[in-house]
Amino acid sequence: MNWRVDLSRKAVSLSIAEQQLVEILRGLLRNARILILDEPTSALTFDEVESLFRIVADLRDKGISIIYITHRLAEVFRIATHVAIMRDGSITLQGPVADFTRDDLVRGLLPPDAQQRERAERSPPPDRTGKTPVFSLRGYSGYGFADIDLDVYPGEIVGLAGVVGAGRTELATTIFGRDIVRSGTALLDGEDITGLSTRAVIDKGVNYVPEDRFLNGIFKISDVAANTSAACLRRLPGLFLPRRAEKSLAQRFVDSFRIRVTGLDQPLGSLSGGNQQKVVIGRALSTDPKFIILDEPTRGIDAAARGDVYAIINELKEKGVAILLISSDMEEIVELSDRAATMYHGRINRRFEKADITQDNLMAAAFGASESPVLCPVQSPDAGVT
Repeated sequence: MNWRVDLSRKAVSLSIAEQQLVEILRGLLRNARILILDEPTSALTFDEVESLFRIVADLRDKGISIIYITHRLAEVFRIATHVAIMRDGSITLQGPVADFTRDDLVRGLLPPDAQQRERAERSPPPDRTGKTPVFSLRGYSGYGFADIDLDVYPGEIVGLAGVVGAGRTELATTIFGRDIVRSGTALLDGEDITGLSTRAVIDKGVNYVPEDRFLNGIFKISDVAANTSAACLRRLPGLFLPRRAEKSLAQRFVDSFRIRVTGLDQPLGSLSGGNQQKVVIGRALSTDPKFIILDEPTRGIDAAARGDVYAIINELKEKGVAILLISSDMEEIVELSDRAATMYHGRINRRFEKADITQDNLMAAAFGASESPVLCPVQSPDAGVT
């Protein structure tokens, strides 16, 4: 398969992409007659995706039935023979792939009132003339990345693209106080916040929506209210946990984000992936951040939930929040970003203004095929994190 996995490593030390590969290999080793692949490419590199597609095609040719669950519609037309769209627990559309277009599938995924909820045309990139950045990095280095210079202005979305292992998530978690800063400075409204703890950077006005919501983003057995309020408990009034204030906070985000729940006491683990992600974003926003990092905000969610998340992101922009958007989905970077940069081997190797943000440009830069000189890769002791 041409996949590289160190079989001697502990499973807990594997990155999301490596965990995905192990799960796929485990399924293939069982010689099953029906194989269910649930979002198998969500954390794979492009070469790994191509390898997986070859395996799927070979299994199909051998008579093995495959149920391939994905939110990436391009993959449907690439490998599927038949398609079924499920929305809110019901099949809304199905048949041979050849009978449908991408727009047909999107319409099947959207709720009946989608046309009434279409977001307005996005505002143009904010004018940075005479303004100071909300958040800045200067010569910022840590495990897995080095010499990062970056500015994010009020009401601006800066996209950060790159392949698995480029150092994007290491950068995010270091800013958020989870990892050690080796050199450089991080400034929030001109104040040096370099090396502060996670609690301290949240208090200053920074928050982070993690790449892996299951590992780092949710408390599965806790309810929706508790998950929403977890980041701002110290801001709620009273000596003991004020359940009424907690529920009021949660209800605000449930209503504004259209989160489908049976009640605020529903365990978060019982919600769909898209609704879980909205709760995670709501928790980050409950602290009223000036600057927020969204790491793969639509990973593993369907098209309808993705549209809702995009609307939330654009609402944040309109309110003046500075946003760093980390995504492996180049279409997402193109659609949402006002400016963009790519990371390659732990360093920013290309920067793009709005007019130059295209999938071709991002893809070429993410693989190091840029006009800028190729810098030496940064080695990370925590290999594997995106």
